[in-house]
Amino acid sequence: MMIRLFMLLVLAFYLSSCSLFGGASYKEQQEVKSQVMKLLEEEYKQPFKLENFEYKYETHYEYSFFWINWETYGTYHFEIQAVDNPIIELEFEIKDKNKESIKEVVDSFKKNQLKEVYCVGLIKYYGKNLETNTKVKEPITSNNREYCDKNYFNLADNSFVVRLYDNRYKK
Repeated sequence: MMIRLFMLLVLAFYLSSCSLFGGASYKEQQEVKSQVMKLLEEEYKQPFKLENFEYKYETHYEYSFFWINWETYGTYHFEIQAVDNPIIELEFEIKDKNKESIKEVVDSFKKNQLKEVYCVGLIKYYGKNLETNTKVKEPITSNNREYCDKNYFNLADNSFVVRLYDNRYKK
């Protein structure tokens, strides 16, 4: 009985200590932050200001009807403001799950998120205005909308929030 209890304690300590070690070092976190900011400025040809940055290395749980899956990995959380375009606020996360290097983390962001974070920020702006029953700022919003429609995806076709806003205010 004591051996089982001891083994259980050792196993519990081992599993709990997994989340205490690992993850990206401070230097690696700063490198990811720097490269992501550089990519945003190159892609959208404007300066951005980092409002908040956080890295958490923790266990993430996925629940199913019959079992619980868990994995431990890091998440980079960014909150960024467009300097020349204050209506654009970007908030997104990058997960380093299954990524072995900084390059893989940054390449994953570039491939999967870079092209849409700006336009998602614009969609959130439309959503805030819908909630408060206010009209969006013009001509800034129209210019941004044209940019997203032309370069990435048509906002009205791909966002319920934008369609709802258009139906309410553009009649």
